[in-house]
Amino acid sequence: MSEGKARAGQPTVSWMVRCWEEPREKDSDQPVYRCFVRDLKTGEERYLSDPGDLGDLALRRLREAGRTSKGMQKNHKIG
Repeated sequence: MSEGKARAGQPTVSWMVRCWEEPREKDSDQPVYRCFVRDLKTGEERYLSDPGDLGDLALRRLREAGRTSKGMQKNHKIG
């Protein structure tokens, strides 16, 4: 398996992410960084006021996808 590719059956998420810097009114104030995230499968969109939250969001979504995937596998097993 090459790095960066998921194995068949492994949970994945695909997003479009845009990050930008918003300057402040006063030059002495630190700029604010923002992110926009769109789930390419569901179309769900959200804005993040802290780009550091992107990793937490990705981990939560992967865990959710993993639980959904495991639930679907259990329901499709032939008894």
